[in-house]
Amino acid sequence: MAVTNIQRSFICVLLFIFVIEVENKAPSLPCPPPWTSKHAKVIKVSITGCADPTGKCILKRGQVYQLNVTFIPDEMVANLTASVHAIIAGQEIPYPIKKTDGCKGCGLTCPLKSGATYTYSDELSIPKFAPAMIVQVLWAVEDQNKIVVWCVGIEVVVV
Repeated sequence: MAVTNIQRSFICVLLFIFVIEVENKAPSLPCPPPWTSKHAKVIKVSITGCADPTGKCILKRGQVYQLNVTFIPDEMVANLTASVHAIIAGQEIPYPIKKTDGCKGCGLTCPLKSGATYTYSDELSIPKFAPAMIVQVLWAVEDQNKIVVWCVGIEVVVV
């Protein structure tokens, strides 16, 4: 069965959300280059309703989940741009998200100060038509110079 671009995009968003550690502190996966974090320490990642002791985040189709990433930037950040990618069959696929400006609607007010603690929040909707599958999701934010501030990855199971 062929996977459409819409399904790939949906899977990517789901995977990125799952890449972030869940409320039960599931382990996050390292982000591959070029998504390696450069300018922040991620303190906590959580996704509401995502709890699996094996480290996989199980998300149900037709549901909305809240992603929270608590981090400390190691330098001043004037702007944040968010992006999500899914790794499916070894291919990195961009997933379109509604809130690409991390300084608006994600719980942050820029500029961010070096050494202060912040929490980035966003929602992830899993479409009812999404295929059941396992995917790695990468959720990253870049600064005003297009340098990765942080990236989280998680293995997501769409059911």
